[in-house]
Formats: sequence, structure tokens, C-alpha cells
Amino acid sequence: MKKINIIFTLIATILMFACSEDLKFDEKESLPPTITDFNPKEGMVGDQITIYGENLSDAQAILIGDKKATLKYNVSQKELVIEINGENATGAISIETKHGKFTTENAFTVKTKVPSMNVANLPAKAKIGDQIMIEGTNLKAVTKVLFGETAAMIDFSSDNEVLVTVPSFLEERVDIVLTYLDAGQEKTISTEGKPFSLDIPKPTVTEFKSEALAGEVLEIKGTELLAVEKALLDGEELVMEIVDGEKLQITIPEKYTVTTENLELKLVYFNGTKELLVTNKFKVVVPEILYWENMVIYAQDPNTSDNFFDAEAGAVYTPCQVEEKKNNIFFFITNSSSSIQLNNPSTNANQIKNFRCDGVNLPKEDLPNIVKFKTLSANNASEALFIDQVKNKTLKSISQQDLTDAGVQNAGANTRRYYGEGNADNQYGIGDVILIQQFDKAGEVLKVGFIEVEGFITTDPATDKSSALKFNCYFQK
Repeated sequence: MKKINIIFTLIATILMFACSEDLKFDEKESLPPTITDFNPKEGMVGDQITIYGENLSDAQAILIGDKKATLKYNVSQKELVIEINGENATGAISIETKHGKFTTENAFTVKTKVPSMNVANLPAKAKIGDQIMIEGTNLKAVTKVLFGETAAMIDFSSDNEVLVTVPSFLEERVDIVLTYLDAGQEKTISTEGKPFSLDIPKPTVTEFKSEALAGEVLEIKGTELLAVEKALLDGEELVMEIVDGEKLQITIPEKYTVTTENLELKLVYFNGTKELLVTNKFKVVVPEILYWENMVIYAQDPNTSDNFFDAEAGAVYTPCQVEEKKNNIFFFITNSSSSIQLNNPSTNANQIKNFRCDGVNLPKEDLPNIVKFKTLSANNASEALFIDQVKNKTLKSISQQDLTDAGVQNAGANTRRYYGEGNADNQYGIGDVILIQQFDKAGEVLKVGFIEVEGFITTDPATDKSSALKFNCYFQK
């Protein structure tokens, strides 16, 4: 029993001392702060002040005058370090904690760092985005650098140097202005006489086409084209892509429905304030023809469905659409007579019946459009003229009158056959241009066009019923 009493007595003693220590700590922490000294007694923005005293570690705010200083290091209960910022002015130092406030009797003197510039070493001009170095004294105090009224990005600063990125501004010439804080008030120093100007890249155009098709992408070559912000055609902003400093591309709007001449083409640069007139005689050409590119039609294999071509709509129809679209079909192909055969829909009912819709053969029926074919010859001067225009994509219009005036004879064939590469019996082949003419029942030409044969997809022209014809088609509007 005596041992147990001794143990309880020991535990009680330990708890009493522990409580006593907590009490002493709380009592110490609850005391208000005091400042016994600070050093130095004067300084500039960015300088540090060491404050000595008691109960300093719980500081909530430290002021020089009536503005907060920057707390740098809370060393201990008896020491802390603050830094003078641009808001501070000469005045007493105060410290606030949750337990009270203390203010020194003696004031700390804030000396203003007035920056200066070495104007003689400033460049006279630079490009937007260039970095320039401003040299001088007390430059660490600089809060902003302005070119005229436009702020620059400060990339680096020290007491003797400030590195800035030149901004874009609209004025021809500007002063460089440095701002700094004096007792919280913004002040400035500046160059005089507006000695600085932008080295503005001036685009030039050395090569361009003075006409283009509606929807065409047009290339413009020149110098300093990276400075171009937009391109205008007749006042309308164009879709533009800058390739590099010597090349850009513009897209001519597709809104034009007729050929339009004497349009102004301009390039705009330098924040939209400067323009380069490329030409005031630009021409947007709207061809009086329909053009269908990279078309494909297939022969009669049931596993294919893109079979019948509409030269007015650029559409390809399936066998199941033939009944609905019969008036719009201008030609189709079949695997027939050991060849890939191009067919006139009005005379080839025997070929049409080979196509199937939902497993059922189409009726043996001629279709309304009377279309005939003629493979043009490069050895015929009048025909070679149209071959060149088709292949070079310079054909702007086509009509029966154009053909008559050039001396081109009418088409007369209802079919054209391709037997295979190099076959002497071929009536058309890769690279050929075929004249197509639509006739009325009286034999008068209604419309004309051309097929440019791009190639064939086939395993064997003689037997492959899934063969395909790849082509471009021009047709009269």
C-alpha cells in the first residue's frame, strides 16, 4: 500500500509541474509586444531592418508609418526582420499581435531611391518583341517601364540595369518612362524629345496572280510577310495563312456568283494602322462551267453502289435511285465486251438491266438523256486547245458555240471501251479527255462538257464487274 501511495504522489507532482509549465508559456505568449531597438535607422526601398524586443514572434502586422512593411524572417520572440517596400514612408515602426500593439518613439527614415537613365546608351529604335537594356542607377526601384503610354514587360532588373521587351505602340516616336514609388506615391522620370521609335517591318509583294477563281487558295510572295495581320479584298477580310516571311496564302471567297473585276487587294499590318495596296485591279473569276473533281463510278457488280453520274449536280446515284433520278443520269460504266465500257444512258438498256436494286435487276429500259462521246486527239489542233485547258484547269467556259468556233466536230459514239493498258483497241484511256454532248430528240446539242480520265480501279478490264472509273468532269452551266 505504501508503494502505491508513493506512485500516486509522484504522478500528481509531475502533472502539477506540467500544468505549471503550460501556464507559464501561455502567460508569456499572452504578453503584448515591445520593441527595444531597430537597425539600421534609415534605408531605401528593398533594404532590410532588424527589430529587437520581446514577444515578437506572434506579429500580425508591422508598419513603417501607417503602411505595412514586408515581413521577411521571424527569427525568434526577440528578433525579426522586415523589408522596406514602395508603400512605406518615414515614420515610427509599429508591431501588432493579437495581444497588443507597440509603436516606437523614434522614427525610421525612408530614403527614396530615385532611378536615373543613361539616355546616351539607349537604342534609337527596335522591333516589336526585341529586348533592350536600360542602364542607369537605382533601377531596382523601377516598378514600370512605359514606351509612351504603353507598358513594357520587365524581364530583368538590378540597380544598374533593366531589361525590357519592346511593346507594340501606335505613335511614331515616344519617350521611355520609368515609374517608381516615393512614400507610396507613383512618380516618373522620362527621356525628352521622344527619342525612341519602332523599327516597323514593311511588307512588300514581289509575286502574285491578279486573278483567281472563287474559292481558290492564292499564294502571295514577298518580304517581311510575317508582319501582315490580315488581307482584305474589296474591304472584306480574307482567310489567310502566313507560311513564312516570304510567303502567305489567301482564300478567295466563294460568295461571288459572276466574274468581278477591279477589286482592291490589300495587306494590313502594324496594329491595323498601315496598308499595302497589292492591286486595285484584282479579278475574281467565276467559271461559266460546272467542275466535279476526283469522281468515281463503278460497274455493275452487286457489291458496288456508286454507279450512275449526274453531270449537272456532280452526284453519283445507286441502282435503287435510277427510277427517281433517271432524268439526271448522263453516263455510267459496265464491264462489257471484255472491256470497261462508258455508256450513253439513252441507248444502253441492255447494260442498265445488269444493275440490281435489292437483289432485283433493273428494267431493260433506255433513260431519257441522249449523251454521246468523242475522245479528243492531241494531234488535232482545235481539239488540242481544249485538252490543254482541261488538263491545266484553265477552262473558264464551254458551250456548243465555243466548240463550233474552234472547229471541233460533234461527238457521235454511244459507248467508249477500255480493254487494258497498252491495248491498241482502246477507245479511251488514262489521261484522255472525252467530249460529252447532250442532245435533244431532234439532234440539236443542248449542253456540252468534258471527262478527264484519271485512272481505273480494276483487276482485269475484261472480267472484273467491280471495275471503277476515276475522272474529273467539266459541264456547261
